[in-house]
Parts: sequence; C-alpha cells; structure tokens
Amino acid sequence: MKTVFAPTLLALALATTALSVRAEEPKPAAPAAPAAAAAGETKVVIGVVPAVMQYDKKAFSVKAGDKVSILFTNKGCPLQHNLVILKPGTDAKFGMAADKMIVADAAGAMTKVYLPDDAESKASIVAASTKLIGTGQNEILTFTAPAEAGAYPFLCTFPGHRFLMKGVMTVTQ
Repeated sequence: MKTVFAPTLLALALATTALSVRAEEPKPAAPAAPAAAAAGETKVVIGVVPAVMQYDKKAFSVKAGDKVSILFTNKGCPLQHNLVILKPGTDAKFGMAADKMIVADAAGAMTKVYLPDDAESKASIVAASTKLIGTGQNEILTFTAPAEAGAYPFLCTFPGHRFLMKGVMTVTQ
C-alpha cells in the first residue's frame, strides 16, 4: 500500500504544482528604462494609475538649472489627464482658478485644457504643461529647472482631479 500511495501522492503534488504555476497571472513586462541622462539633465517618467486617479510617481528631485524631460504616459486610464508644474505655494489658488473657469464656461475651459489663463495663474506655472492625454497616449515635457531650490507642486487640472492627482518636484542646489 505504501508503494502505491507514495507515487500517487507524488503525482498529485506534481500536478498541483504544475496547475498553480499555470494559474498565476502573467507579470507585466517592466517598462523600458529611459535613456541615461547627460550631466546637467534629468529624465523622469510619470504615468497614470488606472482606476485610482493618481500619478504613479508622487515625488522626484532635480538640480537647479538642469534640463528636465518628463515623459508623461497614460497607458490604461480611460480618463484624460495632464501634468502642470507650479511655483511653491500656488497650487491651491491655481486649482481654484481652474475650478472657477469650469463653472463659468465648461466648453471654453475644455478648449483651454482646463488651464486658467488669467495673469496670476499663468505666472504660477513653472513649465509649460502637458496637453490632456487619453488612454495609450504620452507626451514629453521639457524645461529648465528653476534656479531657486524648493518644493514645486505638480497636478492634473481636469475637473476634480487635482485633489488626488498631485505630487512634488523638489529642486535642489
């Protein structure tokens, strides 16, 4: 009985192992690493987390005066998003200005990519923002990092997104 039982138990264990290996979800391939940055240059990839309405990177650092390239991607979120980098301490006012323009003229706000165009709001923007991107789209935002060290907030201005889709670019000397 032991000789019959042992091979049967071994066969069962092997079959179970094979099934559990096949039943695992395939792991997504790691995204390709951005090309190495040259001295005085910083490259960053920021994506959108589907169904969570957040950026996949909440913070990154750059050196003052460096050339910065951000690859902004939306691989699988059905909503449109953008990325706007602002001066320290201006995110709340900028967000409220974006909300006001939506209430005043929703169609006009959409054509302006939900970016307020009053002088104070324009002065708050550190770098040209990305356009709104949908599923499967990306955009590269290239700019020179500010000369002044500090915490520069970034956010999405699509209606209501700024409360969850935000992060900080830290500029160091």
